[in-house]
Amino acid sequence: MSEGTKNHIFGREEVEKYERKRYKGLDQKIVNWREKSIVQKILKNISEENFSILDIPCGYGRFINILENNGNKIFASDLSFSMVEKAREKNYKNFYFVSNLKLGIPIKSNTIDCVFCFRFFHHLHYREERVKVLKELERISKKWIIISCYIENKIHSIQRKIRKKLMKKKTKIKIISLEDLESEVNYAKLKIIKIFPVLKGIHSQHIILLKKATNGSSM
Repeated sequence: MSEGTKNHIFGREEVEKYERKRYKGLDQKIVNWREKSIVQKILKNISEENFSILDIPCGYGRFINILENNGNKIFASDLSFSMVEKAREKNYKNFYFVSNLKLGIPIKSNTIDCVFCFRFFHHLHYREERVKVLKELERISKKWIIISCYIENKIHSIQRKIRKKLMKKKTKIKIISLEDLESEVNYAKLKIIKIFPVLKGIHSQHIILLKKATNGSSM
C-alpha cells in the first residue's frame, strides 16, 4: 500500500515507520502470512521460464522476495520515490521506477507476463477509476493479472464498524460486491480465473487471478 492512499506520497521516515508497524499486530501478521501464501500458490501455477512480473504499486517491497522466486524478472513501481527506494533495498538487481498508476504506466502494451497490483483497489472509490486502472493493467499484460480487493462480507463489515468506534479510525476503504467486480473486470476485457479469500468468511480481503479475455483456457 502507498499509491492512492489519500493521495499522500510517503517520505522516507514515513516509509520506515509504516514498514515497522503495519504488520506488527497478531491479526495483521496472520493476514500477511495468508496473503503471501496465496500469492506463492498462484505464481507456482502460472510462472514459466523467463517470467516477468510488474509489482505496482510496490510499496516498501513486501512481496519482492516472493515475486522473484524461480528467477522471475521483476519490475517494481510506486508513486512514492521513498517507497521505491525502500523496495530496491530488498533486491537492487530488479528494475525500479516511479510512476502514477492512475495516470498510466510507462511500459509498452503486451509486455509483462504478469501484473501484480496489490492493496490498491480498495482505495479506488468509483467504478470509473477502477475500470480505468484495470484497462491499463490489461494493456501492458501479456496474459496474467493479480489484484486484491475487498468484496462484501457482513462479518468483516461489522468488525470494521466496531473498530472505528472504539479506535476512532477514519480510514475509508472501498468494499464492492462480487457482481460489481465481475462487471468491471469484464468491461476491461479480462476474466476472473479464481478468487482466493484471505480469511474465508471473516475478512473481506480477496486475491483475484485475472486473465486477458483474448487468451483462452483457464489455469
